[in-house]
Amino acid sequence: MFVLIPMQTHYFALEGMGELFSTIKIIKERLNSNLRILGILPTLVDARTKMNRSILSQIKDYFSDKVFRTIIRINIDLAEASANKKSIFDYAPNSNGARDYADLSEEVIALSRPEEPPKDEKENVEKGLASGT
Repeated sequence: MFVLIPMQTHYFALEGMGELFSTIKIIKERLNSNLRILGILPTLVDARTKMNRSILSQIKDYFSDKVFRTIIRINIDLAEASANKKSIFDYAPNSNGARDYADLSEEVIALSRPEEPPKDEKENVEKGLASGT
């Protein structure tokens, strides 16, 4: 089981991560030892502002490989789609918001897919199954 952590590129979001990680640790210890963090998703990113760029850089520096490559840019179409009770793909399929969430979907699928054995090993397993061994 995975946890995907959306994180706004704002100062107080960084401050709150310690609490969140403590909560995840408690859940792992008490309820689900298999719980893993799939990744941290920067959201409401406004690359036009120096502050947002700085916070995004800090998030990437601190959490490194846990940060998704995909970021969700601030986009009015996302808010309008929600207000109109539609998915972004129905409301504005060519918007930055739709592209960002499509990219995120692909990244999540790739990260959560069980690793396949190397090709040679996979062929040996398949041969063994076919021969009944």
